[in-house]
Amino acid sequence: MRLILIGESMPANRYFYDPDSDYKNEGMRYNLKEEFGQLELSDSLFMESLRRKGIVLYDCALCPLHKLDNNVDKRWAATYCFLTYNKNFVQENSEIPIATIFPANRGWLKNEIPESIKSRVVKEYSFKNIKGLKDLYLSVKAKEK
Repeated sequence: MRLILIGESMPANRYFYDPDSDYKNEGMRYNLKEEFGQLELSDSLFMESLRRKGIVLYDCALCPLHKLDNNVDKRWAATYCFLTYNKNFVQENSEIPIATIFPANRGWLKNEIPESIKSRVVKEYSFKNIKGLKDLYLSVKAKEK
């Protein structure tokens, strides 16, 4: 594993890491395919390509945040869900750098995230702008040599 991408699935019943979710021409998986120059790949082949590269997609909150009314509640819920259910995976892989991809004014509350995780966040992206992610991956990969 080379890079952990922690994102947040915004719409109901559509998850960037689930190859069965529809991302034909918009959304985070489409943006990822575009950034890596792999729009021609099927979603399942693209996800396999990320795995071969050592890139793991991980959801900040497996909780149904789309059901909450406002961003403040969504940020608190994302933080709680991450800390309660999801942080163990990230902590078990403590040598792997992290990039976050969150919608505007969303994601986790930074002051609630343990320093051991927060200090590994090498880049923060917004849902609609992940330009430079491929370059980040290439720089992480180059440091291994």
